[in-house]
This record gives sequence, structure tokens and C-alpha cells, in this order.
Amino acid sequence: MSRENPTAAIVIQVDQNPMFTQYEFGRKVFVKLNGLSVGPDNGVIQLGRLDGNQISRIPATRVSEFIIRAADVETIIAKEVSISDFSDDLESQYIRLTDMQFNRNLMGLSFASETDDSFDGERLLESCETGASVILSTSTFSDFKGLQLPANRGTIDGILTRDFFDEFYTIYINTPKQ
Repeated sequence: MSRENPTAAIVIQVDQNPMFTQYEFGRKVFVKLNGLSVGPDNGVIQLGRLDGNQISRIPATRVSEFIIRAADVETIIAKEVSISDFSDDLESQYIRLTDMQFNRNLMGLSFASETDDSFDGERLLESCETGASVILSTSTFSDFKGLQLPANRGTIDGILTRDFFDEFYTIYINTPKQ
């Protein structure tokens, strides 16, 4: 896999949080496939334990058996796309959206610590150029959930995914840019 311009992605199902403390962003890993299964879930290729006919999470106590850290840590460069480019082919890939801003009605809100945020805070991002929009989802368990949304326009890098019910695209970020 290249560290820039990805062409594919795979989701590895693990039951461990947080992952970034052991497998920081850009860390090269090797995955032992023996004992794991691969299959689609809502059109996304997933790797994990086979539980009946479903792919389930690798238990936290066994993650290090299957995911081995390499010494290499690379700077990962997001693939620059626009909202109109969103497709199943880009799902689970690290992407960049430029000239974006949060909807003006959201100013003063946090990323994910409002009283009606449950599991994720969902905030509307809008393209300053086209007006197209996408939801930014931030976990209510993130360490930056209480930070106030930025008021200016800029670039956002994140993982393109679908909402829990597979109804629309969302963007997930690891940390907000400063």
C-alpha cells in the first residue's frame, strides 16, 4: 500500500479502545490472517473473527496476536476529493476535503459534547465552493469532543464511511487540525 493516493481500504474489526496508543496513525502493521475471515458488510470489506455467518471483532486480549507493529511510521497523505466524488469505491479511505466550513447555525457548539450527542456528535460540513454538504461524525469518547467547532473555512482530512444505518456518507476524524 502506498502512503498517498489510496486505491482501496479494508476495515479490521477489533474490540479494543483506544487503538492509537499502540497503533498510532501511519504505523505500518502486519496482519496474521490465519484464524481470521474476510467478508463484506454494507459493501465494505472487513477482516475479523468468523462468528456464525458474520464477521465479528477480534477480542482485545488477542489483538496483538493478529496485528503486529512494524518499526516504520509514515506520514499518510489524504486523497483529495470533493463531495461529488463520494462513492462506495472511496469508502473507508483517508480523504481530504478543501474549502469547507461548519454550518453557521452550529457556531458555538462542540464537536461531540452537547446534551443530545449520543455515541457520536454529528455536525454539518459545507463546501464553500459548491454548497454541497456532508456530516462530520465525532465520537463522544474522543479526547477533543468538548472543543468548540472552528468558525473559519479550511481543509479537513478524515475517513469516508457511512452512517450506522448505511443511509448516507459521513466523515470521521482522528483529531482536529490546529
